[in-house]
Amino acid sequence: AAAHRGRLVCLLADGVAHRYRKIALGLTTDTLPAMAFNTKDEHARYPFPEGKAITSAAVRAFCADFFANRLRPLLPDDASAAPAPPPLERVALDLPDGGTFTPARPQGLSHVVNLTAADVERVVHDATKDVLLLAYSSAQCGEACGDLEVYFSRAAARLADLGVRTVVAARYDLAVHAVPPSLPLPLDSLPLVAMLPAADKEPPFRLLEGELRPRRLMYFAQHHATHKFRLPENPHLDREQNRMWHEQVAQLPEDRRERALASLTPESFA
Repeated sequence: AAAHRGRLVCLLADGVAHRYRKIALGLTTDTLPAMAFNTKDEHARYPFPEGKAITSAAVRAFCADFFANRLRPLLPDDASAAPAPPPLERVALDLPDGGTFTPARPQGLSHVVNLTAADVERVVHDATKDVLLLAYSSAQCGEACGDLEVYFSRAAARLADLGVRTVVAARYDLAVHAVPPSLPLPLDSLPLVAMLPAADKEPPFRLLEGELRPRRLMYFAQHHATHKFRLPENPHLDREQNRMWHEQVAQLPEDRRERALASLTPESFA
């Protein structure tokens, strides 16, 4: 720090407490200690090589290379695309108070937009569209992201099936693409789901907390959307699946049947 006084500000941060915030610096794994330059270029990131010992000599050389423009920045294009999602399995749908059944046909990610930093202004900040956004880090959240992708894609596919054309479902991999200043997401926890209505794209963003199943995702989008639309009961199910749901609920004991039918009331969101 003393050698570059006036040119460089050195900060020490807790890599565990700020696990997700450090992604914006290109530090996408949980390896610690870790180090990176934070620059004014929203796309270029300069992480210290992972696996290389952070010694006084290595830090001096890293700084010298940066100021001499010898470091090659990590750009979004360095990763040609977000990792391909795993093949989607059929998702067992829970029946209230007992029992499950599996949808007849799995849904893919064809209704979900894979965002890059360059797309944010065009897609997320489109004032004519409501945007349901999934932000995650493919380098850190593992199986949790895989499960959520299935639910998110199912919700997006069902909205499309129901003719809702005003909601764009999009996902953004923070391990591949930097956080643009125009999208100051709260990075205290990932993955996260946010709704950016057409009429209000400014923070604080509307975040969905708790269970992230297709039904909740769809009602969350409906509640916050600028362009209003109506959802049927059990919107995450198609007509045949909803018929099966009612048949199975009808076979439940009376008290459980009443609770199951009461669950059809849409959830309200703050």
